[in-house]
Amino acid sequence: MNPGLAYDLFTRVGGDNDPAEKNMTCHSQVILYSGNVIIDNSWLWRADHDVSSDGLVHFGENYVENGI
Repeated sequence: MNPGLAYDLFTRVGGDNDPAEKNMTCHSQVILYSGNVIIDNSWLWRADHDVSSDGLVHFGENYVENGI
C-alpha cells in the first residue's frame, strides 16, 4: 500500500486564557484515520503563556491528552 503524507501541520491548544473564560482542552490534536502515513514538519503546541499579569499557563491548563 502506498503511504500518505501529512506535512506542515500546526496545531495549538489554548485561547486567550481570560480568567473569565474557560481554558481550552482537547483529547487529541491530530487524529489520523489511515495507516502508512508519513508525518513531516509538525508543530503540536500546548499554549504556554496567557494574557494575565504573570503571563504563564499553569500545570493542567490547556490540557491535551494526546498530540497524535
